[in-house]
Amino acid sequence: MAAVALAVRARSCFALGTMADQLAWQREAKFGMFIHWGPYSVAGVEASWPIMTPTDEISEADYRALPARFNPVRFDPQAWIDLARKCGQRYMVFTAKHHDGFCMFDSDYTNYKITRTPYGKDVVRQLADACRANQMPLGFYYSPPDMNHPGYRDTSKLAATNYRGEPERPEWPLYLEYMSLQLHELLTKYGPVAEVWFDAVDPDTQARYDGQRFVDEVRRLQPAALVNNRMGVQGDFVTPEQFIPKAIPVKGIRMDSPDHSAADKQAITVPRPEDFQPWETCMTINETWAYRSKDRKFKTVDTLIRSLIEIISRGGNLLLDVGPQPDGQIQAEFVERLEAVGDWTHRNGANRSHREARAIYSDSRRDSHSQREELVGQWHSRD
Repeated sequence: MAAVALAVRARSCFALGTMADQLAWQREAKFGMFIHWGPYSVAGVEASWPIMTPTDEISEADYRALPARFNPVRFDPQAWIDLARKCGQRYMVFTAKHHDGFCMFDSDYTNYKITRTPYGKDVVRQLADACRANQMPLGFYYSPPDMNHPGYRDTSKLAATNYRGEPERPEWPLYLEYMSLQLHELLTKYGPVAEVWFDAVDPDTQARYDGQRFVDEVRRLQPAALVNNRMGVQGDFVTPEQFIPKAIPVKGIRMDSPDHSAADKQAITVPRPEDFQPWETCMTINETWAYRSKDRKFKTVDTLIRSLIEIISRGGNLLLDVGPQPDGQIQAEFVERLEAVGDWTHRNGANRSHREARAIYSDSRRDSHSQREELVGQWHSRD
């Protein structure tokens, strides 16, 4: 019955008609799966960053050659969806394009894409079709930075020298048009989109992408889709990265990078409902977004559960990341932890998170109980 209830709630996402409805859906969803996957998994290195801030781990030439070896023959989108449902996750966000510029969808505007690998199939198409069939809301991560595109930077140079982009070059408008064309593909060819999750290599570079242009495009093509805050303009929700705000977030405080000094200074108070800032913490299970066999610093199940409780109690969402292996499967250490979290959410989620939320508000605003409940939200794991 719990699985049926999740499916019914997820189905509502595909029928939402207003932004208020979509924000309400996100607050109810609470727990999602972030997926960082691409040819970088073949080398077992982090996505994109090894060529932008290189170490001795892999050369840029070797990194760029990885698509020729990428053949995830064991990729099964249904298995991913089943795992997400089992652990209580109610939506997914997938890396359609990371900073390296490699596209996991069959874009008409580049050859640096999944359909030009030995695998040859459109991964985004398969995942989107499976999510739609299973009523699992799906969002797309799309990186404005693109190390492969000559309009973004002078690609005759190593990415480490100019990975922040070169908007002063005359080619820059051509790159923005390329972004527009690819976003149009993602927003028109793959069905309903729950979120568009933009990212940047440096928070200080976000404004150079003419962000309002692209937010407006999302609104036009996918009116119910939420947009995050990493395009230099105000989004629908903010994105603390690898940290949990100490206080319930309010509007006007920047929370879009691992630097959480501004968030740490926020007073621990109960905000008015109109001041509340919707938010979604993205977090890894170990210390790497992509598959990295050398990274054995896994968070314990207890840490993950406590993080989920803490986030829900402050009205946020947890977007917990997995980096699938090069064959398309999710490594056993992630599956073990996710299933343990799922056991907890299905047994205790509703009562425990309700108590946590009530504790936050127990000493103030007693005359606004219904508003507080709406603000913080509930974890609905019904039998």
